[in-house]
Amino acid sequence: MKWSNVFGIFGALALAGLLATPALASSGAERYIPQNVRELVILGFSLVMIAVTIGVYFKSGARQENIKGLWFTAITFSVLAFLGIGVIWYMVSLRSADEDTPKSYSIVLNDADVAAIKDTQIANSKVANVEAPIFIPTGVFIQSLEFSSANNLVVTGYVWQRYSNDIPADISRGFVMPEGDQIEGTEVYRVKQGNEEVIGWYIQTTLRQTFDYARYPFDRQDIWLRLLPKDFARNVILVPDFTAYGSKWDFYSRLGLEGDFVLERLALERTYFNYHYNSYTTNFGINNYVGQNNFPELYFNVGVRREVLDAFVAYLIPMIILILMAFGVQFIVTQISEKMSMYGISTIGLIAYFASLFFIGILAHLDIRRTLNAPGVVYLEYFYFTLYTILLLQTVNAIIFTVSDKFHFIEYEDNLYPKVLFFPVTLGIMFVVTAVIFF
Repeated sequence: MKWSNVFGIFGALALAGLLATPALASSGAERYIPQNVRELVILGFSLVMIAVTIGVYFKSGARQENIKGLWFTAITFSVLAFLGIGVIWYMVSLRSADEDTPKSYSIVLNDADVAAIKDTQIANSKVANVEAPIFIPTGVFIQSLEFSSANNLVVTGYVWQRYSNDIPADISRGFVMPEGDQIEGTEVYRVKQGNEEVIGWYIQTTLRQTFDYARYPFDRQDIWLRLLPKDFARNVILVPDFTAYGSKWDFYSRLGLEGDFVLERLALERTYFNYHYNSYTTNFGINNYVGQNNFPELYFNVGVRREVLDAFVAYLIPMIILILMAFGVQFIVTQISEKMSMYGISTIGLIAYFASLFFIGILAHLDIRRTLNAPGVVYLEYFYFTLYTILLLQTVNAIIFTVSDKFHFIEYEDNLYPKVLFFPVTLGIMFVVTAVIFF
């Protein structure tokens, strides 16, 4: 087989993998792969990749520094690493699993779960010898969510509560959203139904929340509304009003949202109610404050995942082009005077070229930092760190190759090894980073 055909086959496979990953992720939006299965796939693929590469290394003659064998081994490892990254991307782009929800969340999905919460809190109040809990059914309907910054989002919608006749008249009607900024809550209806009164409010507020962007652009976020009763000192507990939604609630029914709900660059996955059992280091000056230790606070959550295509186009494709350009220059590095004259190569010119690629990469990298405003390093940034490392190694290689002839690794066959190892090193680092972060 001609080497041009080999390059063509592997190039086609690589391009197909890159283009198919977003499409596969989209088509698999309603499925998920459990974490333990993902871990087995990553581990198995890593072992297969190592075993195949070792086998090709020995069988192709690369061990004896056969040039074709070296290239074939490098191409094999590079394509396997590339496909491995694509497989991991596919798995993490699918719908999140129920098990991915933090175990600290006490999720309630139906009236039976609510009844269990009530029984527990009634029993706890008797043990603590405090006021018996007063339960107020509360519902949420979100009409719009819009990110105004990386950590701020504007929320509009409705919140309603049911007050039965046996709820004491001195219990305040209403709720509090602690994370809301400049909450605009307007009472829009008050309806008497049988032995209860239903009050509804239209809300518009800006929520300040901390999101985890560590896996960007494959990150998932839970946007949450924290609801507390107005009567701070009383044993009032808000419970989900499941009867108002008219159908069985599960993670992926997306109840509590507008039918044509749209989120820019994000895809809706699920909605659910849950409780956080929060504790405070103070009683806020209230003797026997019932909410100080493990008090259940109601949250309404909207789970979203990022649409990866936007990040691919904005950040990944330009970086791939930079890597290919860096390889193109590396491939023509030579000490053969005729070729140097034809290519117009000089050490200073190479250093300047690598510096220009670094400058272009750093601009895109800084744009990610400005957009996300993330406190740590996000997944996609490691690809840029890899690019910087490769450019630095290329610069060092160019200098040593020019000024010294004492290094066999660099001098062999007119700088062959750095050319052969370019993609295995680049894609190998990217695969390891991807496997570690998503394992």
